[in-house]
Amino acid sequence: MRTVQNVIDSKINSYNYISPDALVIDALQMLNSVNLSYLVVMEDDNYKGVFCERDYTRNVILKGRSSNTTKVGESNDDRFAHRFHFRIVLKAA
Repeated sequence: MRTVQNVIDSKINSYNYISPDALVIDALQMLNSVNLSYLVVMEDDNYKGVFCERDYTRNVILKGRSSNTTKVGESNDDRFAHRFHFRIVLKAA
């Protein structure tokens, strides 16, 4: 069974990775620059999850947080990482 790490390792290096310590405002600017709706959250070489526009809407705006002070890791739903992993495994099989 393939894991997220296997999928990441097989991909060409891209620029849609971000640290969980990065500010949400920086993530939004990066989303705009790479023209994608998601960023892969990595800490060192470890997969931590995915930051997407939906995370921004639900976990920053609707909770009254500021993009200038909230970190990506604080805006990410931990359960989402597991759902994303499961979906990748199913598609790769």
